[in-house]
Amino acid sequence: MDTFDYDAQGFDRVFKTELGQNLWSYLTSSETRIRMQTATALGRPAVEGIEEQLLEQFGSTVQNDRIKQMIGHMVRQIMERDGYVIDAQNVKVTNGAPFVRATRYRARGFVRLHVWRSLEDPRFLALTLDRKGAQLERTDSGHWRYWKTIEGRLRLAVSMGLTEIDATLGAIEKDGYATHCLDRMMRTGRESDQTPTRLAESDSNS
Repeated sequence: MDTFDYDAQGFDRVFKTELGQNLWSYLTSSETRIRMQTATALGRPAVEGIEEQLLEQFGSTVQNDRIKQMIGHMVRQIMERDGYVIDAQNVKVTNGAPFVRATRYRARGFVRLHVWRSLEDPRFLALTLDRKGAQLERTDSGHWRYWKTIEGRLRLAVSMGLTEIDATLGAIEKDGYATHCLDRMMRTGRESDQTPTRLAESDSNS
């Protein structure tokens, strides 16, 4: 993994200390970056993967609020450098020390869609980027009921036959949701059909 300079911004004075230099050196090491990426792949904040190691390396100094803020600032630059973007901020950290809440990242290009079923026709689905589905409207197929979340392009393609993912994301960006029609329902406990499905156009006039 490549090395690069830290843009300290408001943390310039702290970064110039021996602790600041050592923290940057530790955080940019290959082992640390792999730990943060592993935590991210598990859907956890990046720093959750290095909490114990930070305490082992630097002791109680990393519990100082200003130091924790700088660590978070450093981690963001490292994760973005490695191809990740912010997924959610202020996520509760399970271990609770030295961090209580932190930022969760996702790989750039990663897709997570929330799937809703029509109450009148379970083959007719709506796809949104948010769990609340605030922009879903009543359609000819009736009201929606939340079904599940699917993460990753491969899962969307195999489990739902959704191959036009970029077009789907474009529809969601424009209308707040996109619709998708399954030709056959997937049956629990049985191998899924390979029958192609079709992407229904988003009804912007609903």
